[in-house]
Amino acid sequence: MARIGHKKSRNGCTRCKERKVKCDEGIPCRACVREGIACSLAAKIPHQSNPNPKSKATAASIQRGAEDTASVTPTMYHNPPTSASPHGSPWSEDLRLMNHYTAVTSATLPGATHEIWQSEVPKEAVTHAFLMHQILAISAFHLGYLNPLVAKTYLSRGLQHQQNAIAGIKAEISHVSSSNCHALFTASSLLFMGAFAASTPAMCLNGRQPINDLLDVFVLLRGLSAVIHSSKLYFRRGILSGFMRCDPNTRGIEEPNPLLSRLDRVRLHLTGTGADPNHKAPVQEALESLQEKVIEASTLSPELHVAVLWPMDVKDEFLALVRQHDPAALVVIAQYSWLLYNVEKEYWFIEGWGCRLATHIAELLSPEWRELASFPWTK
Repeated sequence: MARIGHKKSRNGCTRCKERKVKCDEGIPCRACVREGIACSLAAKIPHQSNPNPKSKATAASIQRGAEDTASVTPTMYHNPPTSASPHGSPWSEDLRLMNHYTAVTSATLPGATHEIWQSEVPKEAVTHAFLMHQILAISAFHLGYLNPLVAKTYLSRGLQHQQNAIAGIKAEISHVSSSNCHALFTASSLLFMGAFAASTPAMCLNGRQPINDLLDVFVLLRGLSAVIHSSKLYFRRGILSGFMRCDPNTRGIEEPNPLLSRLDRVRLHLTGTGADPNHKAPVQEALESLQEKVIEASTLSPELHVAVLWPMDVKDEFLALVRQHDPAALVVIAQYSWLLYNVEKEYWFIEGWGCRLATHIAELLSPEWRELASFPWTK
């Protein structure tokens, strides 16, 4: 299935070329980081000639991170964290999580350069405990993703830190200022990733329905939207300013775009049904919003930008219909699962979400609506 703005990788790493998959050409690339193997792109850094001292320093920093990953990761995997005490985790376990974050997880996150995630974000967290908690949470979730046999332990650890982060964000959000807005935006962005990560198939151990998990993520994203709008000017000058960009897509959207075609089919079906008019309006509004976000897809991981921006735009009435399992609303959410399915190829914290969500929605729908929510990868 074609992706929004998809293009071939010309300078990918050896591993990705052998597997015939798209390489993001990062140093190291995300696929190699996710698999815990050495990336050929990172191995080339010492031999590259670069007259810019700053670029050399950045490359050296990334190379050190790759080397740290190779040496630290095996030890961490064979020594999972101990159960948390009522008074909090031992400091050594938090150091373990921070080490994994800087050496491994920071290279897998979207919206900013590896250097910013690896260095600048932890610096900001030194004076903002809620951000530090969310960093440790995303690191724990990543370790759980990489270590399925001990995922439950890491999930528990991550959720503890994430709850502390949420409490801290709530305490700060009522008085956003130039001194705390960057930490708030960064923590909220990581919270969005953490909310998805905690409910991936690898981590979801409680049997919750993916629709309910998705609505929880939407609530967090709407909170992030409130943070953004309260101090938009500050954020555009902050360390994650790239995460906010939504420039017109210059990579070239393949025509006809498959998702836009599906949205048109959903609209026609909705128009021709005898559904309650009070239900139609919120669904049509959400449908139009999703279509607009796809058309305006960002140049940087367009599917991820739509996946982040659209939930911020949907109204309470539409979310209420989703909670009620209204078929038209569920079909729109199924189209959103298409985005998640394409994003999960690049980002571990969404892996498995698209298929799991679409499959669950298809089970909830009658035959009249099911065809509009079916995809080749759900069969």
